[in-house]
Amino acid sequence: MEYLSIRGSKYFYEDMNRHHQEVILLIHGHPFDDTMWDYQLDALKDYRLILPDPRGYGKTVRDAGKNIHRGAGIGLCRFLFYSIAELASYIRTVLFILKPFRIIVFCRDS
Repeated sequence: MEYLSIRGSKYFYEDMNRHHQEVILLIHGHPFDDTMWDYQLDALKDYRLILPDPRGYGKTVRDAGKNIHRGAGIGLCRFLFYSIAELASYIRTVLFILKPFRIIVFCRDS
Protein backbone atom coordinates (compact mmCIF):
# COMPACT_ATOMS: atom_id res chain seq x y z
CA MET A 1 0.00 0.00 0.00
CA GLU A 2 1.23 3.44 -0.86
CA TYR A 3 0.24 6.73 0.71
CA LEU A 4 0.96 10.38 0.01
CA SER A 5 0.81 13.10 2.61
CA ILE A 6 -0.83 16.23 1.18
CA ARG A 7 -1.47 19.23 3.42
CA GLY A 8 -1.54 17.02 6.50
CA SER A 9 -3.91 14.40 5.05
CA LYS A 10 -2.92 10.84 4.16
CA TYR A 11 -4.08 9.66 0.71
CA PHE A 12 -3.93 6.10 -0.63
CA TYR A 13 -3.02 5.20 -4.20
CA GLU A 14 -1.91 2.07 -5.97
CA ASP A 15 0.83 2.09 -8.62
CA MET A 16 0.82 -1.24 -10.46
CA ASN A 17 2.98 -2.69 -13.25
CA ARG A 18 5.58 0.06 -12.93
CA HIS A 19 7.84 -1.53 -15.52
CA HIS A 20 5.42 -0.59 -18.33
CA GLN A 21 5.84 2.75 -20.12
CA GLU A 22 2.21 3.35 -21.06
CA VAL A 23 0.18 4.61 -18.11
CA ILE A 24 -3.54 4.41 -17.39
CA LEU A 25 -4.98 6.50 -14.56
CA LEU A 26 -8.13 4.84 -13.20
CA ILE A 27 -10.26 7.34 -11.29
CA HIS A 28 -13.38 6.20 -9.46
CA GLY A 29 -16.22 8.35 -8.21
CA HIS A 30 -18.90 8.11 -5.58
CA PRO A 31 -19.55 5.68 -3.89
CA PHE A 32 -16.67 3.44 -5.02
CA ASP A 33 -13.04 2.77 -4.11
CA ASP A 34 -10.05 1.48 -6.09
CA THR A 35 -11.39 -2.09 -5.99
CA MET A 36 -14.09 -1.16 -8.53
CA TRP A 37 -11.39 -1.63 -11.19
CA ASP A 38 -10.51 -5.21 -10.09
CA TYR A 39 -12.32 -6.80 -13.04
CA GLN A 40 -10.32 -4.71 -15.53
CA LEU A 41 -6.86 -5.32 -14.03
CA ASP A 42 -6.13 -8.50 -15.95
CA ALA A 43 -7.14 -6.93 -19.27
CA LEU A 44 -4.89 -3.94 -18.49
CA LYS A 45 -1.86 -5.92 -17.32
CA ASP A 46 0.30 -4.52 -20.14
CA TYR A 47 -0.03 -0.98 -18.77
CA ARG A 48 1.24 0.81 -15.71
CA LEU A 49 -1.90 1.46 -13.65
CA ILE A 50 -2.39 4.26 -11.15
CA LEU A 51 -5.48 3.90 -8.93
CA PRO A 52 -6.05 6.73 -6.43
CA ASP A 53 -8.61 6.80 -3.60
CA PRO A 54 -9.82 10.36 -2.93
CA ARG A 55 -10.48 11.62 0.60
CA GLY A 56 -13.10 9.58 2.44
CA TYR A 57 -13.04 6.62 0.03
CA GLY A 58 -11.37 3.23 0.25
CA LYS A 59 -8.09 3.34 2.16
CA THR A 60 -7.92 7.15 2.23
CA VAL A 61 -9.48 8.33 5.46
CA ARG A 62 -11.45 11.46 6.22
CA ASP A 63 -9.74 14.06 8.35
CA ALA A 64 -10.67 13.88 12.02
CA GLY A 65 -13.51 16.23 12.85
CA LYS A 66 -14.62 16.70 9.23
CA ASN A 67 -17.80 14.96 8.20
CA ILE A 68 -17.56 15.46 4.45
CA HIS A 69 -20.27 12.98 3.49
CA ARG A 70 -23.49 14.14 5.10
CA GLY A 71 -26.04 12.65 2.76
CA ALA A 72 -28.56 14.47 0.60
CA GLY A 73 -29.27 18.17 0.34
CA ILE A 74 -26.87 20.94 1.32
CA GLY A 75 -24.48 18.48 2.96
CA LEU A 76 -24.14 16.54 -0.29
CA CYS A 77 -23.54 19.77 -2.23
CA ARG A 78 -20.73 20.72 0.16
CA PHE A 79 -19.37 17.20 -0.12
CA LEU A 80 -19.35 17.25 -3.93
CA PHE A 81 -17.81 20.72 -4.20
CA TYR A 82 -15.13 19.94 -1.65
CA SER A 83 -14.40 16.55 -3.17
CA ILE A 84 -14.03 17.78 -6.75
CA ALA A 85 -11.53 20.47 -5.75
CA GLU A 86 -9.72 18.05 -3.44
CA LEU A 87 -9.70 15.29 -6.07
CA ALA A 88 -8.19 17.60 -8.71
CA SER A 89 -5.44 18.69 -6.31
CA TYR A 90 -4.78 15.11 -5.24
CA ILE A 91 -4.58 13.76 -8.81
CA ARG A 92 -2.26 16.60 -9.83
CA THR A 93 0.02 15.80 -6.86
CA VAL A 94 0.04 12.05 -7.60
CA LEU A 95 1.01 12.70 -11.22
CA PHE A 96 3.66 15.24 -10.21
CA ILE A 97 5.29 12.72 -7.84
CA LEU A 98 5.02 9.65 -10.10
CA LYS A 99 5.99 11.60 -13.24
CA PRO A 100 4.36 9.50 -15.96
CA PHE A 101 5.37 10.62 -19.45
CA ARG A 102 1.91 10.30 -20.96
CA ILE A 103 -1.34 8.99 -19.50
CA ILE A 104 -4.68 7.60 -20.54
CA VAL A 105 -7.47 8.50 -18.13
CA PHE A 106 -10.48 6.31 -17.33
CA CYS A 107 -13.13 7.72 -15.00
CA ARG A 108 -16.25 6.10 -13.57
CA ASP A 109 -18.95 7.61 -11.37
CA SER A 110 -22.43 6.50 -10.45
